Amino acid sequence: MAVKIIHQHDNFLLFGASRGFQLTVDCSKQLMLYNAGPKLLAIDLRLADFSTASDITSLRQMIDTLIKSYGLQRRKVFDGARFAPILVKHLDEIRNLPPARIDSVNDICEEFEKLRRDFSQALKRRDPLPDVSLSKLLHFTHPASFWILDSRVNMVLGIWGYPASYAGFGGLLKDLFHDHEFGRFRAFLEQKNRQLLGNHPLSDVPCSFLKLLDKVLWFRGDKQVVEEE
Repeated sequence: MAVKIIHQHDNFLLFGASRGFQLTVDCSKQLMLYNAGPKLLAIDLRLADFSTASDITSLRQMIDTLIKSYGLQRRKVFDGARFAPILVKHLDEIRNLPPARIDSVNDICEEFEKLRRDFSQALKRRDPLPDVSLSKLLHFTHPASFWILDSRVNMVLGIWGYPASYAGFGGLLKDLFHDHEFGRFRAFLEQKNRQLLGNHPLSDVPCSFLKLLDKVLWFRGDKQVVEEE
């Protein structure tokens, strides 16, 4: 079944089920948990300038900050010195994409795969760039268009019956965009996020819907959210 947006009096839930398992996400609780994590907010603040970086020096710094912040150096597939000159050539292509919405999700998925091929070739890699590293890089380069795919999200996708892939997350997004509660759901996330951030410096930084959804789907590995039907 497709994920459903459930409107409560002062909250929203996301519910989905497949293969005998179900998952209900309390959006207010998840935003509170994420925004109460100083390390997570520190990472987001350090990377806030990635979306406006446009020269090789700035991009090099942002790429290396991304790698260090997310521990990607353990399986580093690119670094700032080598990758910044490659990325700068694609910035217009990346940032001219429309925000993720019902009529643009497929195009963004296609662009993701195209950039994966182009970057892999430019880096002379035998294997394609992995979803996790590439999705994080593209998200912070253009937060309104590219979503983040990682092990947490893949777990949720699997429970809700979507393929554990970039296009699978795209399918989840399309179901959310189709839901008649989506407009109120998005407005709630934006308002609640601002409230929880309070006077934190991130309160002055625009937060895309895709970043809000990433916060909602962020888990500490608490298995109690997964139940057998």
